[in-house]
Amino acid sequence: MKKYATFIFAAFILAGLGCQLPQPEGKLDVVFFDVGHGSAILVRTPDQRTCLIDGGPTYAGANDICPILDSLGITELDYCIATNYTEARIGGLDEVIRYLGGEEGILFQCYDRGRGLNSPAFLEYRQAAAGRRKTLRPGKVIEMGDVTIWCLAANGRVLGSKHKPPRMEQDKSIALLVSYCNFDMLVTSDLVWTSDSIRLNLGSEVTEISDEAELFAVGDFGSASAVSYKMVQQVHPVVSVISVGPNDSDLPAQKTINRLTRRRRKVYQTNHTGSNLIPRQSGRIVGGDIWVTVGQDFYTVAGDTFRIFR
Repeated sequence: MKKYATFIFAAFILAGLGCQLPQPEGKLDVVFFDVGHGSAILVRTPDQRTCLIDGGPTYAGANDICPILDSLGITELDYCIATNYTEARIGGLDEVIRYLGGEEGILFQCYDRGRGLNSPAFLEYRQAAAGRRKTLRPGKVIEMGDVTIWCLAANGRVLGSKHKPPRMEQDKSIALLVSYCNFDMLVTSDLVWTSDSIRLNLGSEVTEISDEAELFAVGDFGSASAVSYKMVQQVHPVVSVISVGPNDSDLPAQKTINRLTRRRRKVYQTNHTGSNLIPRQSGRIVGGDIWVTVGQDFYTVAGDTFRIFR
């Protein structure tokens, strides 16, 4: 396994050994829901444990996520994670929780950054999650059988770095590393790789503790600040997925797509926005949910197959 910080390297070695002996049965499934201009990701382990990362904007839970959960026979979630409290990420999360029967539909925890925000979306989420809410801090590991979810950043602090007081809700985002044997998926929510008078460059600190990842869940809806040249060189995602819908901000940025598609890398996008162009043979706009299936040596993204080279 790869290291993401010196003081957790040993844990990754142990995890890697666990994957080698014996080999897990089944496959890891990841679904990037097409929720318009928002984000929601379902992780389902080979032994059917589940975690929903964000719930998309208002109505996305009821209209887009719950029907898929029904089709998969999912009647409860082991975990859910709200990576930040913007409406695009938690607007539909309360709808999913209520659909599953309220907090009893979450077997363990609803992880978030703690505290709160005076917004309708957060208040609805807080009421639905109720006693299942628990603060997720950098360094915490959520274990789901052969799959682990590591918290790399939250509330303006990146693992191994000093806290930086954030001014924007997006800079309080939770960053995650989802690992299954030799496959890794980096999720950065709305963290960015540049700083100005309002935003913090926390993405660069995440890069410093990261190595290669097969799949990158592109954050900040693919803005020009959602990825840096150094990040692409160090994390080297073979595949990047952008969850985005029609918007007035010309997202995703062409600059970001160009960076992510260099050296035969691929970009897949959930929805059409009319503001970008994915180069030919470098991925595509799927126009719907993006399904990822991960085995021992290969993984598929929207039906296209890639080899795990580790």
